[in-house]
Amino acid sequence: MELLQLRRGASRWVYIGSGAVVLFLLSFGLEHGLSEVWLFVVLLGVCTVQTVYPTLLGWMLIFIPFAGYTLLIASSLGSTPLDNEYLMFLAVGAVPTCLLLLCRPKRRDVTKPSR
Repeated sequence: MELLQLRRGASRWVYIGSGAVVLFLLSFGLEHGLSEVWLFVVLLGVCTVQTVYPTLLGWMLIFIPFAGYTLLIASSLGSTPLDNEYLMFLAVGAVPTCLLLLCRPKRRDVTKPSR
């Protein structure tokens, strides 16, 4: 299955940075209880696995929540004032989203038979 195959050329450092961002967000959510932060715990686990064994499925499981978070924060611009806190939380989502997009797993090179 193509989604679970090891991607040898994948940049693993981006998953370490994404994991650090997840830890940052997890620290904010822990004051509300473990039931509120289960997604962050799962994302942290996926980031850890991706660092060791990068796959396309793992990349998608990390990229989609970060992209959704970024879009959610960006769409709330009209209802919240543009201040340092807003920009910080927007950057917390946008920077990992952009880096994950730039460092996405590539298709393996398939050699074409010569004619």
